Amino acid sequence: MERQREKERDLLTRCREQIRPEWKTAFLSAFLIGLAAHLYKFTNTLYNHDALYCVYASNDMVEFGRWFLAAATAPSSMFDLPWFNGLLTLLYIALTAAVAADIFRLRRPGALILCGGLLAAFPAVTSTIFYEYLSDGFMLSMLLAALSVRLNLVGDRTKWHFPVSALLLCLSCGIYQAYVSFALLLSMSHFILVLLDPERDIRDCRRWIGRQFLIYGGGLLLYYGVWKLRLALLGLGAASYQGMDQIGALGPAGLLGAVKEMAQTLASFLLGGNVFVYGWTLYAALNALFLLLLTGALVYAAAKSGLLKKPERLALLALSLLSLPFFACIWLFVSPGVSYHGVMLQSLCILYILLLALAERWPRAWTRSASGLLLAALVFKFALMANAAYFEMERCNRRTLMEATEMLTRIHLQDDGSVTRIAFVGGGEQSIVAAGVPGAEKLMAVAHQVSMTLLYDHTHASLLFTNVLDSGYVPLDDGELEALIASGQTADMPAWPLEGSVRVIGDTAVVRLPDVPESAE
Repeated sequence: MERQREKERDLLTRCREQIRPEWKTAFLSAFLIGLAAHLYKFTNTLYNHDALYCVYASNDMVEFGRWFLAAATAPSSMFDLPWFNGLLTLLYIALTAAVAADIFRLRRPGALILCGGLLAAFPAVTSTIFYEYLSDGFMLSMLLAALSVRLNLVGDRTKWHFPVSALLLCLSCGIYQAYVSFALLLSMSHFILVLLDPERDIRDCRRWIGRQFLIYGGGLLLYYGVWKLRLALLGLGAASYQGMDQIGALGPAGLLGAVKEMAQTLASFLLGGNVFVYGWTLYAALNALFLLLLTGALVYAAAKSGLLKKPERLALLALSLLSLPFFACIWLFVSPGVSYHGVMLQSLCILYILLLALAERWPRAWTRSASGLLLAALVFKFALMANAAYFEMERCNRRTLMEATEMLTRIHLQDDGSVTRIAFVGGGEQSIVAAGVPGAEKLMAVAHQVSMTLLYDHTHASLLFTNVLDSGYVPLDDGELEALIASGQTADMPAWPLEGSVRVIGDTAVVRLPDVPESAE
């Protein structure tokens, strides 16, 4: 018995010895900075428009191409549990930080702390945590993408790594397709660093390029085949959401539009909206400085590596850099129905970590210090934006619950016991940016996803009354709502909160929501 215990202790000791200090630093930094950035959301029940659907949901979204999402979110149950989902989300982010630190070969504690902080506090993570019932699954997708890249590095000749890398990419895509971009930018950033290293054999680079067609092609073909098989077995068709039913339908004429939308998407995210409309914010200025410093670091590293005398490496470097924006928004070039938003842009975080790696491998006192200070300021700004966004989300929830409570009170005052149904007419969604909430222009990277109220149409108001308030009233279905509006019985109703904005018609309590002008959005 004692000998068995000694063997177990030896095994645990060997396992601990395999965990490098760099991995621990990156892991702990991501977890702790993630807590600082997102604890507000993890310790409060804050609904957004989609969370109203998913108080309890299986997350089985096969029609959306997310055939592995239900399995990925199974550990956190089918409930929307802010604290538990949040801890799992941070665990996956922290593990991804350790993998990224290993891929980029970061060694300095400062660089490792910033690597973890960037991944955990990046605005795309904040956007993802708005949808907390899915965030753990999405961050698992990011981790699988990072592991896929780790098994697919330049010079790696371990044969079993390649099919496993393709399988991990397939599963990542089966959770959420946007993390294919994360894998692509992580791969390309690693490749850029290899090209800048004069000691690396160019023949390894050539072999790696050829292997990417097999791994990414094989992984995505496997993903597509499993998706189509599951749709056939379930008797379902592809959803129209995000152009899933239009894959491959983007013709040559649509390519120019996709390039234009790519440029607008990246500029809007990195600069926090149109700086000519909303002005230069600290977020925009810091990101502009980051882009300048990254460009300078790449030019300096290329010069120090003697790439001007190595045309093949120089050409490959130029092509790699040109590919980055296209890979970040790759799905724009797959379907004409795709529209990018913050959740889909976590891959851009890799560029910030690339600057860390460049500063570590081609150090100059001022560039390393400037990079560290700038990225530290960005991590702080990202975390601050996250907390401010959650604060505005809480205000939205308070406004919503206050209005909903008043609506129920007015319904009860008119209800003689015959009211069993509920309907909402009119309305329109308005973000805090469109509403001109003070300070919203400083949160542009995430603020468009925060609404003024969740009571903005029949569907979402009904979900709130049913899933959150448990009001007991049954919402009209779409056909019944259309028939009610067509009857003209609601035409003379004033908008909420004016007197007469709540009316009982038969067995249905009807609320007319205020309309939002299209120009306001």
